[in-house]
Amino acid sequence: MKELLEYVLPSKLSLSIVGATTTLATSVLFLNELTQRLGLESLWTDKLHNRLTLVLIIIFLGLVALVISLLIHIKTLNKPKKEKVVEPNFKVKLEQLKVEALILLSKTNHQTTKQIYTSLNITEQLALFHLTELFNSDFITNSIFMDGRPVLWRLNQNGRAYLVSNNLL
Repeated sequence: MKELLEYVLPSKLSLSIVGATTTLATSVLFLNELTQRLGLESLWTDKLHNRLTLVLIIIFLGLVALVISLLIHIKTLNKPKKEKVVEPNFKVKLEQLKVEALILLSKTNHQTTKQIYTSLNITEQLALFHLTELFNSDFITNSIFMDGRPVLWRLNQNGRAYLVSNNLL
């Protein structure tokens, strides 16, 4: 039941609105008894149809508030999340194989994984490891083709900047 409520009412605000509406609507039905116990006279709460009207008004206002809170929640879901951009640190020394891969990519427009691991005289898996780390660090980019052609790796501006700032170009 809890999972269903979290799915239907995803925000804390919407859960609070439903809880408050339910509590208020239920308590209005007993408003006459409460006023009598407190020693208050109220002709309006004596009549059941008045209390039922008040329950319907509370439920209506609760539904309006719930719809508004859900619309606000949906709006926050549709907002693109701003990703924190981490600038590459060009002064940090990369491992020798990564530097060699960057230099190799700087000499051509693009290279396949096979061309890279053959040129560097390393295994394919080791090349993929270093290429993926360079890609995740935003030093290189890749092009993946759906027609079965091999992945092409390219040096991007950050990769060139690393090589230039370390006097490797």
